[in-house]
Amino acid sequence: MSLQRYEAAPKGEAAPKGEAATLRKQLEPFLKRNPYSKIQKRGKSYHVINPWDDDSLSFVLENKVKRDLIAALNNLILPPRFTALYHLDSNTMEYIYTLLHTDGPYTSRQFEFTLDGKTYHCQFKGASERLLLLSKEFRPIEESPTKYRNLLFLSMYVNPKLSRSILREDRFKELFEGRSPVSFFVTGFENFEEDTIVKISKHLNFLMSYYDRESPLTLIHSAKSDRPEPMKQLQFIEMNFPRKISCTCKEPIMLDLVLAANDVSEPRLKFLYYYQVLEYAAFYYVDSEVKRKISQIIDTPDIHGKLDKYLPKIVDVVTDTRQSDEAKLNKTVEIRCTPDAIWKELQQNLPYFSKKQEFEGGFFIEPFISQDMTLENFAAMWLPKTPDTLRKIRNALVHGRESRLGAVITPTRDNELKIEPWIPVIRRMAEQVIIFSSLT
Repeated sequence: MSLQRYEAAPKGEAAPKGEAATLRKQLEPFLKRNPYSKIQKRGKSYHVINPWDDDSLSFVLENKVKRDLIAALNNLILPPRFTALYHLDSNTMEYIYTLLHTDGPYTSRQFEFTLDGKTYHCQFKGASERLLLLSKEFRPIEESPTKYRNLLFLSMYVNPKLSRSILREDRFKELFEGRSPVSFFVTGFENFEEDTIVKISKHLNFLMSYYDRESPLTLIHSAKSDRPEPMKQLQFIEMNFPRKISCTCKEPIMLDLVLAANDVSEPRLKFLYYYQVLEYAAFYYVDSEVKRKISQIIDTPDIHGKLDKYLPKIVDVVTDTRQSDEAKLNKTVEIRCTPDAIWKELQQNLPYFSKKQEFEGGFFIEPFISQDMTLENFAAMWLPKTPDTLRKIRNALVHGRESRLGAVITPTRDNELKIEPWIPVIRRMAEQVIIFSSLT
């Protein structure tokens, strides 16, 4: 489906001061409550840009609807954390969906929800006139991680002539026949308080899906924060792809884990799959070493005549298996990974690794390396810091709390972005663990 007909005009020259000043004056209540939004001339029309603090879309202020659009915006807060409108005159949250089937069980559903002694009225019903007006004047500007706050299909619904000119008739019927714009309304707020509404929205999503697995849920977006630059990784560990490759047969489970990690897109899952490779190798490395040492003792020709001498040695070997899981993993990384390969990956995202990283959920990582660190410096300190840091990340992802920090990495989009620079590092380590091991 092409967006070409919907795209906003290219950014033009600065708007004349008189017209710009008039629009800002008319939209003063909206701009005061939504300070991230601006008035800008794009091509021949004025737009409200950056609504919801979202630069992927705008609203065009066309003369025929300008007065109505201004009146609607002046009665709204567009909360960046939500795909929703907050109606100031009724203190109501209107969560925006796309188009829902008119015969769905939820289209007329209403219920009361009480949290911490405060009761809210919740109801699915037809989208508000304000939302439909915003949808009609919506324009996409660039690719949108928020799916244009669900306005794209609503825009096509309220602009059927334009939609029919873009879509084949069968596709038009598939998208719009038997569907209508339905929103989820929650009333009972005294005023707009983002933290309170986030808390209520999360509880509602949990409980609505508990009682109805197919219930539409509200969209809650991550708070904006300092995000790392897009992840970079080495294409080649050496200068060129080798002309000849040979290896011994590798452990099938470790191969499956690393291939699964390569195949998934979510950084959280990638990290955990690669970490499982390290854990698996750590367990079986120690096990194989114990077998080798015991076999060496048992094969000693005079063992039967000197049991008192050799039994304590066997006990010592078995005692070594009682070392902690942390010690086992650290030893595996020390033997099978090389600091220079890890260093090359760290250098690809140096600004990230040289700063403290704070995650939603309270987990944080102190600067892992410094801007001026050399390979020689890193080789002197990479153990046990590297496996220890990976272990803390893994615990914060998997456990309710990272035991030492009392914190967690919550499953949010921002946290996914912040985990991402670690993926090339742990991937290289998992690959080296596999390469420098063999089935015995």
